[in-house]
Amino acid sequence: MLLLVSDLSPSQVVFNRRVAETLANAGHDVTMTIFTGVNDSDSKFVDIAKNVKIYRVYSSFGFDKKDYEKEIAKNSFEDLSGGIFRIFEDLNMFSAVLEEYCRKAVENREFLEWLTAERFDLAFVDVYNVCHIGLIHYARIPSWIWLSRLGKGN
Repeated sequence: MLLLVSDLSPSQVVFNRRVAETLANAGHDVTMTIFTGVNDSDSKFVDIAKNVKIYRVYSSFGFDKKDYEKEIAKNSFEDLSGGIFRIFEDLNMFSAVLEEYCRKAVENREFLEWLTAERFDLAFVDVYNVCHIGLIHYARIPSWIWLSRLGKGN
């Protein structure tokens, strides 16, 4: 089993870690592929159990960790009421980051060869990242499940 995880936020990695560890503790062979987009991040800000294998894909999109944290923090406590255009601006930035992650991943021949050679039978992907679905198809993983940590909404 494979979990494709972007490390854009520690909470996203924690959510996927819980899924991976639950499956591994139930006896499944589980690998988390963690896509790291920040230049100086080692993506190890979340402890992951030893019974979960980790494969890191470095897909830097030009930010250092401090720059990325500053960009994220800028929006954390901002009043966005009536600011629909600001929300769309942030979503556009987020989409651009995911697009760059994806471009770097598909240019990484070593990663693509590893992904195909592993012959995973099931993959789990974040609902917001369609790039991972393309990687699943590329590697001919027969089944996949979308994960969302946000719940079903109201």
